[in-house]
Amino acid sequence: MKIDFKNNKIIEALDNAIFPRNITCLICGHDIFDDNPYLMCENCQKKGLIVNGRVCKKCGASLFSNSSYCYRCQKENFYFDRAISVFYYEAEIIRNIKQFKFEGFSALKKSFAKSLAYCYIVNNLTADYILYVPLYISKEKKRGYNQSKLLAHELAKLINLPVLDDVLVKIVNNESQVGKTLKERQENVKNVYSVKDKEKIKGKRILIIDDVLSTGSTLNACAKVLKSCKCESVIALTYAQPRLKIDKYFEKCQLKGLKTFGKISKVLYTKF
Repeated sequence: MKIDFKNNKIIEALDNAIFPRNITCLICGHDIFDDNPYLMCENCQKKGLIVNGRVCKKCGASLFSNSSYCYRCQKENFYFDRAISVFYYEAEIIRNIKQFKFEGFSALKKSFAKSLAYCYIVNNLTADYILYVPLYISKEKKRGYNQSKLLAHELAKLINLPVLDDVLVKIVNNESQVGKTLKERQENVKNVYSVKDKEKIKGKRILIIDDVLSTGSTLNACAKVLKSCKCESVIALTYAQPRLKIDKYFEKCQLKGLKTFGKISKVLYTKF
């Protein structure tokens, strides 16, 4: 009997086991052979870019105090129920995101989505639908794609959830958030998002995807309109977020008095 070596799945499986396909580390570019969810070599996994340890139960920021919530989340209300990120937005992670977002490296969507899927599973998240932060239509046409949409659809294949396209839409072509203070960011995203099919998400658990959570202003604005449609919950899942150290400053400034911390926190919240 003639064996079709080219299309034989058993042969392919044996071939992959004996001669595994090289996977390139997203950080240093070296070949790796273990198919880990972060797609990093052992050395790069030790760089501290992966979000782990104690994080805020609301926004996912690093915690340095004994509280379950960061200082900001103790003072402010977010519309999303929880936000989780895979990596810290620094060093090579910033490079990868910029390549994916602005330089046409759309193929990175598969690697990014794999990390998001792992994060979704290990954090025991549940959802009925996946949504994503939309771009204004002219901006998406100019860029050629919406990076958050690409991530959402790749993630959907891995966790077997449906994506709702054109339900959450951007109706105002606002300015970029880059370079703005926290207050300016919050003002910049007011009333720029809308929901088309409100009944579709009523009573549903929503997982919303974006590449980066910085101050949370954009995701919070999206969550606000989603919650106005009476969805059950909104969880934000992003590839990266900054390593905020507000709680660390809080611990130090408690020794000097809260007035001192008040001055420092005011500066911090207008700088990131």
